[in-house]
Amino acid sequence: MPQNFEIKERKGMKRFVLGIVVICWITIVFAAGNGSKVTGILSGKTNKVPVEFATIALYEATTKKLVTGAMTDSTGCFHLEDVPTGRYYLVGSYVGYGETQSEMFTVGNGNQTVDVGVLWIDDKGQVLNEVVVAGRKSTFVPKLDRKVFNVGQDLMSSVGSASELMQNIPSVEVDLEGTVSLRGNENVTILINGKPSALMSGRTRTDALNQLAANSIERIEVITNPSAKYKPDGVSGIINIVLKKEGKAGLNGTLTANTGSHDRYNAGVNLNYGINGVNFFGGYAFRQDRYDRSIFDNRTSPTEYINQTTLGTGRPVSHTLRLGMGVNLSTHDVMEISGSYNRRHFLRSERIESVTEDINHHLEDFYFRNRRADARENMWEGNFLYTHTYGKGNEWSVNYTYSSESEDEQNEYSTMQMENDTKDNEWVWDADYLHIGKVHWQHHLSEWTKLSAGYELEALRAEQNYHVENWDGASFIPDLDRTSDFTHHRTLHSFFSTLEMNPGEWSLMAGLRGEYADIWNNLYSLDSITRQHYTNIYPTLHASRKLNEHNELQLSYSLRVNRPEGSDMNPFAERINPLSLSAGNPDLKPEKIHSVEAGWLWHNDTNASLMTTVYYRYLTNQITEVSHLVETRAKNTQRS
Repeated sequence: MPQNFEIKERKGMKRFVLGIVVICWITIVFAAGNGSKVTGILSGKTNKVPVEFATIALYEATTKKLVTGAMTDSTGCFHLEDVPTGRYYLVGSYVGYGETQSEMFTVGNGNQTVDVGVLWIDDKGQVLNEVVVAGRKSTFVPKLDRKVFNVGQDLMSSVGSASELMQNIPSVEVDLEGTVSLRGNENVTILINGKPSALMSGRTRTDALNQLAANSIERIEVITNPSAKYKPDGVSGIINIVLKKEGKAGLNGTLTANTGSHDRYNAGVNLNYGINGVNFFGGYAFRQDRYDRSIFDNRTSPTEYINQTTLGTGRPVSHTLRLGMGVNLSTHDVMEISGSYNRRHFLRSERIESVTEDINHHLEDFYFRNRRADARENMWEGNFLYTHTYGKGNEWSVNYTYSSESEDEQNEYSTMQMENDTKDNEWVWDADYLHIGKVHWQHHLSEWTKLSAGYELEALRAEQNYHVENWDGASFIPDLDRTSDFTHHRTLHSFFSTLEMNPGEWSLMAGLRGEYADIWNNLYSLDSITRQHYTNIYPTLHASRKLNEHNELQLSYSLRVNRPEGSDMNPFAERINPLSLSAGNPDLKPEKIHSVEAGWLWHNDTNASLMTTVYYRYLTNQITEVSHLVETRAKNTQRS
């Protein structure tokens, strides 16, 4: 049964004003058709923001007869095909806005393109009766290097979260705890507007996706074989969440609230204020959750059986604040500054029961361990973006992001064993400080050839401090054998370039990314310093061939990488439980993943489509976990 939804504000671009000429120009150049074309952009007069999904009508100048019409795309661009010779004018209109009329222009003989430039429309708004849209759904648009899912007006898109929205995306899975996987693999990179965000990595990802309202998302892009423009990290690929660019003048915003079982609550507010080409935006989100888990671990060795049962509960509470501003400095220059803060408090309790038996099932040892954990996490992030456009479809941009993420966790343990009972306190401090700088340039060499290139710097410092105190019957005494201070540094220099061509029925994109890595680890408690230097080349290739109007074949290849984290390279043996230790390997090298994909796409004139894909991944230098006995105690280490 279709649902009805009230339109309260238009979807629009906000911060990249005339930078959208890039997409518009490509669309115009490669559009099929005979005869002359008329192209242009429709933009708001006050806020200088492109207007999407507006109506463009072409009239004959003398008779004022309607000749043809079109609708602007998601970037405000429009093009009218097969326009005969004559003299015309254009009228642009949008629901809630005024109308605008272009100057008279002439379309001559021959196959030519007439660019009318930018049409400015009154965006102050008009009082209208309620408009209702019924039964709109999300749409799928295949691209050369990605699959694009435009967010529609269905119920989930109106009241759900980003996490719930992604459950409807093919090949994307979200489990009960909010963990996202792509094609069954959780090693996936999630970007916001094509850029990495600290909120979408590590411990804060689940909360961030649940706090992000679905109605703030314009589209979700699934990139299983990313081009050389993107970092090669992530086994399964990239999910890029593109947010709506609010462009309405004045103050507007949204308020959302959700509740669910297991004490799950979400609430958030997003505000936007635009005036004279300047846009201020901000938001706050709250999330509370609770989960219960049970883990059963049965291990067998030639001499014994170990059976472990873990029962636990957790209650995370998080707050997220976001502020920023976008400024249209001119028709060719756009600047954006934004920042976010996330605070998360996580209380956990669990009980572990472990029983060890010999080969004849006689009791050898047992322990019962209770744990209470109190973790407090803080995340700061700041971003600066400057974009300059020139010519048709050409631009360069500079982007810098700094983020810091820290977790202070205190654990209280009480353990009952056959020989004695123990109590200990454990403190763990984890912190990541990350700088990312990127310069990107793209230029059209011809109507069907585009070249892009850039440089990216990533500098990471990760700290991990581990301190333990043991109860001696009267007080807690520091355990120096279980105290560790570890620092991991990683610097990556990357140069990349892609060449995209669209000759006839073919679409081709080839890319190359060169990377130099400098990594060093310092375990202060053991005075152990290790260092690595290596250079890698990551090639990418995408090709598609249109067989006819309704069928298309696609083929792609990329070389991906899965880098070990700092904790994977920390050689300090951390005690997981009274019977097990876990240690990293400072000599770990990254995994490399060769990914090949082939697909067939069919679509008809009613926007129905079918796509089938086969893919193959081949891993080299695979990282595995190895268990061995050390003084009758199991020890897990990383090995590649």
